Amino acid sequence: MSPFKRKKLSKIRFELDKLDNSLIKIIKKRTNLVKKVLALKDKKNQIVDKKKDPNNIEEY
Repeated sequence: MSPFKRKKLSKIRFELDKLDNSLIKIIKKRTNLVKKVLALKDKKNQIVDKKKDPNNIEEY
């Protein structure tokens, strides 16, 4: 591989790593929020948000 391509590849990989790190932070934050929501719910049937139910196609 030419030095130019190697440098370009390195830059792209760096950007991918930054993006991956951002996604991981967002997923961790969401997971923590979900845990807080679950801790507040008393019953299992309260877990599902009817507005986000994939079986309710009319809203999508």
